[in-house]
Amino acid sequence: MSFLAIAACSSSSGSSAASAPFAMAPDTTTFEATWKADTLVLDASAVGAHLRNPNATDGVYQLNPNAPQIASLTVGQVLVLTGVDLVKVESIDVQPDVIIVKTTPASLIDAATDANVAWDIGADVSRAAKAGAKASGGILPQTDPVISCKDLDKAGPCETFTGKLGNLDATESIVFGADGSIKTKATLAYNAGKGVMSVAGTATLQAFRHRGSAVIEHGTLKSATVSLENVDLDLDLNVGAVAMGASDDLFKFPVAVTFPFPLGPIPAYLKLSISIAVNPSLTDSSSARSHLHYHVGGSMGFQVTGATIIATGAFKSIGGADPMAKDTETVSVVDAGFGVVFESPRVAFGVGIAELASVEAYLVAREEVTINEVMKYDPHGFIVGNCATVGANVGAYAGGDLRLAGLKFNQEKQLAGIVREVYKNGNPSMAVCK
Repeated sequence: MSFLAIAACSSSSGSSAASAPFAMAPDTTTFEATWKADTLVLDASAVGAHLRNPNATDGVYQLNPNAPQIASLTVGQVLVLTGVDLVKVESIDVQPDVIIVKTTPASLIDAATDANVAWDIGADVSRAAKAGAKASGGILPQTDPVISCKDLDKAGPCETFTGKLGNLDATESIVFGADGSIKTKATLAYNAGKGVMSVAGTATLQAFRHRGSAVIEHGTLKSATVSLENVDLDLDLNVGAVAMGASDDLFKFPVAVTFPFPLGPIPAYLKLSISIAVNPSLTDSSSARSHLHYHVGGSMGFQVTGATIIATGAFKSIGGADPMAKDTETVSVVDAGFGVVFESPRVAFGVGIAELASVEAYLVAREEVTINEVMKYDPHGFIVGNCATVGANVGAYAGGDLRLAGLKFNQEKQLAGIVREVYKNGNPSMAVCK
């Protein structure tokens, strides 16, 4: 992973983003489809009566042998399991007491000749506080948010994590506010030999909306849109490292919040998660630290028309103010640096079983801090000073697989970016920074 990806963003003005407080509207979805002649749709009653393992995460489904609709099922056929998944049949194993159907994920292009699908879903975790409230007073999600610890041997929901990510000690906690906000606290720490590193981030994300659509005509994707709206993120990031050498690592934190909702017969979901990437380049005599505060938001998304993908939205500092840096300190006798990228929010959209994360389209905001100390030399090669700088950059990106519309990003696409220097200090004078 390269930290230069954000640093290469085109600069943007500091005008305010459209992230003022607002009253969330009720969720809405639209689903219209003309199924292909060979698409088999099992309605909710048939699924309830004949599907034995609706929560299968491997796509291998067990059906009762007396299910009349299954008798004509063939390999290659698309199967709509209402409320469960949209799949393509890969193999069929008929046994005396069960029919085992192995499947792979399918899209609406596989299943329908024409379709018009849209959603406008609010990610608001204050449902319990609003129990019994009318929708006009604030969004009531179609289903409660689900909290999970991905890839951990831990049964049931969880809001906290303490353990190892790679060779780093890590913690994560999520707190839900009555106002619909989500506060995430995450830390990474390392202390071995001369190497010491500490990264701590507290991110408060206000309730936001996820909007999207897909239009299919004559078996071809005509258009698709996906966007995050009304994003308001307050991030406090405290980073420091000593003698960490050079590395470039991404750490994905396991606690995730999923918001499931139905798109006609197809289950869909939003999944909110975070990650932190670290990029130290510090010798045994080098150290760097800084404390930054970001307040960013707005909207970000993409629009697909034919083979063209364009970025939409405006993601930037709220109020036009740059992030604030304080408590910055660098010590080194050679060029050195330390970079950290905090990915929040990272919101994936998928259909089917939420655990199948390989088939999701995601939108992600990245807040980056880069601390660099550069030596100034005289004509004879002697150090005459040094210049310390801190960059606080923000970028928005899209990637993954919009399975519903049969769209896959070949590579991650940058949607927006702001590069700015928030701290500069020269020793013995600012002249060395020129």
